[in-house]
Amino acid sequence: DFQSLVRGVTKVALGVSDLDALKAADLNGKTVDLTVTEAIVTIGENLNLRRMAVVEGDSVAAYVHNSVADGLGKIGVLVAIKGTDNGIGKQIAMHIAATNPASLSEADLDPVFVEREKKVQMDLARESGKPEAVIEKMIVGRMAKFFEEVTLLGQKFVVNPELTVAQAAKEAGVTLTSEAVIEGLVRLQQETPDLLLMEGAGGWRLPLTDTLFLSDVVSDLKMDVILVVGMKLGCLNHALLTAQAIQNDGLNIVGWVANDITGCMSRYDDNLATLKNVMPAPLLLEVPFSSAPSTEALQTAIQKLC
Repeated sequence: DFQSLVRGVTKVALGVSDLDALKAADLNGKTVDLTVTEAIVTIGENLNLRRMAVVEGDSVAAYVHNSVADGLGKIGVLVAIKGTDNGIGKQIAMHIAATNPASLSEADLDPVFVEREKKVQMDLARESGKPEAVIEKMIVGRMAKFFEEVTLLGQKFVVNPELTVAQAAKEAGVTLTSEAVIEGLVRLQQETPDLLLMEGAGGWRLPLTDTLFLSDVVSDLKMDVILVVGMKLGCLNHALLTAQAIQNDGLNIVGWVANDITGCMSRYDDNLATLKNVMPAPLLLEVPFSSAPSTEALQTAIQKLC
């Protein structure tokens, strides 16, 4: 029923230009909005038609990851390009599905998101005790690295890591437009597992699109949260701010994990003790540093969480 609903709504969406028009459009004698509302009863899940966007270009490439049926899967990506698509479009779509960039380029990033990251980096840098002039230079380098990691054009191309996506597109003779990437993330729980553990990536407020954050997905699913704290300089501030944000979003933190990511943190035990005292949830697991953790070690860690 859900797959049939998605197919029907998608076909109708091809003939309209915005979300309001889509909700009001006809689908088998009823509006799309009413059809989706009635489907909540038959499917048994809370459904909400939240976003719609249109991409245009000389060609549009599509990729569906973990396909469960023709055109349906867990992650869908559309990439619009200017120029002749010689296969680079689908490769870039696959790259997006794997890396989940926050935007096309640095210029397209939300200024609030950028300032938030800059403030975090400034706070971390000031903890080093270095002069402000030195800190400013440190921030320039750190933000440049940040832009490389979160923007599509700046990321290393998964098909050929020696090139950025921008370089790969240029070599292929195509240009990615500002509206190039539409990434819809739909997580389908097709079975009833004993344990469903959804891994976060990039932080609680990671932007998935201009209007959707990773925290929105967790909120929609109403999942309990296990907060993983990377034990390094600045972790006290990071952990407490993240915990506060999770609670402000109305979600329950069932516990937290201390992950020793460096193996050489100064005053590790003192920081761990402080976090135990101030975190709003119990410590569930302490993961020791390992440069190459084995599968057995990871399985043991997960079993402890269960």
